[in-house]
Amino acid sequence: MGFSAPVAASSLAFSEYLVRTLPEGALPDHIELTKKFIAIAIILVFTLIHYFGIKSGSRVQNVLTVIKIGLISILVIFGFAFGEGSFDHFRVMNTEVFSGVNLKTIGLALMWIMFAYSGWNASTYVGSEVLNPVRNIPRSLITGTLFVTVIYLLLNILYVYAVP
Repeated sequence: MGFSAPVAASSLAFSEYLVRTLPEGALPDHIELTKKFIAIAIILVFTLIHYFGIKSGSRVQNVLTVIKIGLISILVIFGFAFGEGSFDHFRVMNTEVFSGVNLKTIGLALMWIMFAYSGWNASTYVGSEVLNPVRNIPRSLITGTLFVTVIYLLLNILYVYAVP
């Protein structure tokens, strides 16, 4: 219940990206309504998975997390191994002058960052279900935060390497 807005926004974003992968002939006439139905279906599927207990929810979560980390790892490895970027991009000086127009872009970028980091403290919500919470909750918070930080740093280094 505490993450209703991020869950809704994430499911809407997923449906948007999913629809963009479909060929144009496969898209229905009422595309906006279809995207909303897809988002609702995603929420209902995950609600059903978690309804059946913590084991089914944790299995699905673990599989999805391994897939995400695997795909990001492949992107980073292949990006550096086969990409045509340059580490000289780190030396390029930005000559752009800050203006109020940039605020909208900065705000949008920060919104996605907040969604990405929302839930970093979620392990504290299930403290009563964690074995040895005094040891495991701080460990999960520190390890998870460090792991996500390393992943984001690697991705951002790859972005700067790839795009001048």
